[in-house]
Amino acid sequence: MRFCNKLLVFAFLALLACPSIASLCHLRPMDRFDEKRALAKAPQLSGVKWSDTQSVVTFTRDWETYYGDNFGLRKLLIGSYRLASLHLFRISLNPAVVVGESDGGVRWLYFDASAAGNGMGLDGFLGKVPYGQAELAAIGANLSRLAKLFADNHTQFLVVVVPDKQTIYPEHLPKSLRPRPGTRSRSDQVSEVAERVLGPAYLDLRQAMLQAKSEGILYYPQDTHWNHKAGLLAYQKLMQALQVQDPTRTPMPKEAFRWDRNPILLGDLIDLAGLPSFSREPLLVPVLTSAIPPGHRHGKLLIYYDSYFREFVKPYLEVEFERVRIVYGGFKASAVILTQAELDVEKPDVVIIEAAERFWTW
Repeated sequence: MRFCNKLLVFAFLALLACPSIASLCHLRPMDRFDEKRALAKAPQLSGVKWSDTQSVVTFTRDWETYYGDNFGLRKLLIGSYRLASLHLFRISLNPAVVVGESDGGVRWLYFDASAAGNGMGLDGFLGKVPYGQAELAAIGANLSRLAKLFADNHTQFLVVVVPDKQTIYPEHLPKSLRPRPGTRSRSDQVSEVAERVLGPAYLDLRQAMLQAKSEGILYYPQDTHWNHKAGLLAYQKLMQALQVQDPTRTPMPKEAFRWDRNPILLGDLIDLAGLPSFSREPLLVPVLTSAIPPGHRHGKLLIYYDSYFREFVKPYLEVEFERVRIVYGGFKASAVILTQAELDVEKPDVVIIEAAERFWTW
């Protein structure tokens, strides 16, 4: 019994000494882990007036704050706690990050845009905040104005909506956040109006993505975005839709690209949740290997887009058009996106308006 007590005391003292030993030996596990705040800086000893009691007290307090932010193994302890919260208890310290199920290889994370004030979140997806009839009428009038604007200017156009990850992969959401059969989301409502008003100039990618996901993963499990495989599919669907208006436009075939492995992608939801960047996902990027046929690239494109197209579709469009003018942002179905004055300045041959689902239905 006495030996066990001594062993316990020794283990306790060793545990207390670990942070100091780690600091002296410059051991910094999880050193790249970012706490998303500025850590305290070491106070300067030269600034202390030893004859002034308040100066000494201030230095002592500042040193305590500095040590609390920088003691050895701090990041290991905080990172381990957050990883345990994620994997054992499925708790995210950021309400905008929803912890989903594991598919056996990786834990799925989802973005609740409403919690971040950055779009329509899961409530819109679950049909909890449906549009009213007056709102839908206003959206229809806004899209009718847009269609008339393009018709008056003899400009080809396409409105493209990128599905949120939960729309394509609801099966990895927590069970309480999966839509029930028959649920009508805000996307369902606005798409019904948009398809009636815009016809084939409205491209809702949800069905194409749902059909294609059996052929390979389309969204990064720990990022808000789709991957390059989805981007290539979106490009081909987009070009097919433009071909209805201009038969001379045809997408480059899949065979014209090879897949290269690029640097590892760190998921933005891992970053947003304040988690250590242990989970990394391979980033496969298509590279054009065939020569662009003479005359294939033609016309001026004006494109309104967000990060989905910027990272994953824009390179393809630069193969299709001689000039590409971009406007970046999150675009709503209810907002005025383009005016006659802007068209007069740009004089585009084609206009594409792309929006992520969470912005389009906001």
